Amino acid sequence: MNNSIASVLTIVFLCLLTSSFGQNIADLFADDHDTNYIESYKHQLTTRLYSSRKYTGLKIRNIEKDATLNYNPNDRIILGFGATYNAFTLNIGINFPFVNHDDEKYGKTDYLDLQSHLLFRKITIEFYYSTYKGYYISNPDEILIDPEDSDNYPQRRDMLTSDLGATVYYIFNHRKFSYRAAFNQDERQKKSAGSFLAGPAIFTTYFQGDSSIIPYNIKPPDFFENVQLKRSRYANVCVSAGYAYNLVFFRNFFMMASLIAGPGMGWAKIYTEEDDIEGLKNFALALTYTFRAGVGYNNKRMYFGLGYVNTNASTQTPVQNTNYIFKRGNIRINIAYRLPL
Repeated sequence: MNNSIASVLTIVFLCLLTSSFGQNIADLFADDHDTNYIESYKHQLTTRLYSSRKYTGLKIRNIEKDATLNYNPNDRIILGFGATYNAFTLNIGINFPFVNHDDEKYGKTDYLDLQSHLLFRKITIEFYYSTYKGYYISNPDEILIDPEDSDNYPQRRDMLTSDLGATVYYIFNHRKFSYRAAFNQDERQKKSAGSFLAGPAIFTTYFQGDSSIIPYNIKPPDFFENVQLKRSRYANVCVSAGYAYNLVFFRNFFMMASLIAGPGMGWAKIYTEEDDIEGLKNFALALTYTFRAGVGYNNKRMYFGLGYVNTNASTQTPVQNTNYIFKRGNIRINIAYRLPL
């Protein structure tokens, strides 16, 4: 994303953020909660072991023909350890070769995936930036004519994606509802509670290949109106709303789920093999949603739980009756122990 586009999107995002909350910064980050519902351990050292799988994927969908081309990278499972103290968290993850050894089947992927989920009392701020090079078609039997009879998936080692975005949610019932209890392990939800959520989101995505990303043997043959898509970029600003609920049962067990979604607008541009300079562009409508879920056991000393975060962003393309769907997420298992200091 060039500097001018980044500057415009940043200004728009900050304006939305300011108008959405209408409060001073100090008030937004104040730690005000009902101790009958939430118990904080931020002054204890929370140590953890975890296993994590971050993932991403690009879908190119032809709505009229009910056909979707799915591209996925070869994701990795990470094993790691970390600690949290007074809102500061450090995690170190390691990619062990004995866990990830399927390059022949799915292809090799080089990647940088940075996801930051800042769960404050009144707001949740999420940043993400990723670059992935090396994809495979995950649904060849559905989308290709006479796919190869092989255990290995069709691979595009040349395909590259770059994704950048941020979201902010205001937690209306922040005194009784805690996101951190399910995902950061330095709080405990003592009683069941929920909250409405609302806020802005901004994202931009770029992808390219050395040749057309649309396979020559795709079905139907006129998928994407025979446009030989070589690279594309799009950006959107969205406003979302939703609800989250943390169910506590048998005192220390919990189940948490939240969904926030909303419409947006922006632009999209594609470049073809025939015309790699001017390209095709249009005003684009968008829809984004984020789903979170967590389940586990949480007492004053120990935490064991599974967390899941998935974000989907759909946007129109300059080709009629088609859209892009870009997904990103994280599946994580945590075992945590708190040490009084």
